[in-house]
Amino acid sequence: MTAEQFVAELDAQNQSLLSRLAPDDTLRPEVEGDLNVPNLLRVALRNELEATEIAARWLVTTDAVDVKLALARQVGDEAKHYRMIAERLRALGGDARRSRSSRTASSSGSARRPATRRPRRCTAT
Repeated sequence: MTAEQFVAELDAQNQSLLSRLAPDDTLRPEVEGDLNVPNLLRVALRNELEATEIAARWLVTTDAVDVKLALARQVGDEAKHYRMIAERLRALGGDARRSRSSRTASSSGSARRPATRRPRRCTAT
């Protein structure tokens, strides 16, 4: 078997497994409209913003400086990801400001924001 044949066979197996995930069914609740790159980028923007908010909330729950610094870095990383995705969305003609946050109501009128609990306070061990 050549390297090209191996890669082709591996790709076919991967595609077969990935097709079982039924992306049209599994992504539909997250994407408003068609499953296209701009709409998926809007989902990614929302995810990055939510990850930023979560890390920021956790940051204030600990007294451990190393944990605080790690979470602060995480917040910065998520913000960087958001900017990169927003830039790509704008390059495709999309509007990053139009992306819906988890706090806005879905098209059905019901809030999509998950129930949140205040994170428990971490203590250094």
